[in-house]
Amino acid sequence: MGYVMSIFVADASSLKNRGFMFAFTSSPYIITVWVGGPLATAFLNGPGWRWGYGAFAVSTPAVAAPLYAMFQYNYKKAEKLGLMPDHSSGRTFTQALKHCLIEFKHYLIEFDAFGLLLICAGLALFLLPFSLYSYQSDGWKSLMIVCMIVFGGLFLVAFAIYEAYGAPVTFIPFHLLKDRTVLGANILSAVLC
Repeated sequence: MGYVMSIFVADASSLKNRGFMFAFTSSPYIITVWVGGPLATAFLNGPGWRWGYGAFAVSTPAVAAPLYAMFQYNYKKAEKLGLMPDHSSGRTFTQALKHCLIEFKHYLIEFDAFGLLLICAGLALFLLPFSLYSYQSDGWKSLMIVCMIVFGGLFLVAFAIYEAYGAPVTFIPFHLLKDRTVLGANILSAVLC
């Protein structure tokens, strides 16, 4: 909803007043920072988490409904005035499906979906054992912990090899992976965390 409000403010306000309008739409966050924690604790200690989710599930549509109604009203008004362009492509259903599949394949390549899958799996499998080892009876000697670290490392190495030799479009350019400055910044960040 915040994204929709940002687009609406950007389209509806002049450049001179845009900063003020963004500050105005972001002003509830000043309060929610302080109220969110005690309110969540009160829900957990009082009615419980089910009521908290229920309140969220009821309040969100209630708050969003007027905004949605306003958008729909203005959209219909623009259609009646002839301001909305015709978006029909003239394709049949099978042609549209084929076009969607071609687009889907294009964006899988453009966003380097396989590389993202490798790095996400590698980071998850490598970093997760550092918080899970204490729950294992064998600790660091647990087979699950060792396997997660090994396979996570292998996925990260596979990601680097894929980015260097196999990716048609790279998620992280390989010359950045080899750069000493980037490597030093990553090691420094890992040590400071």
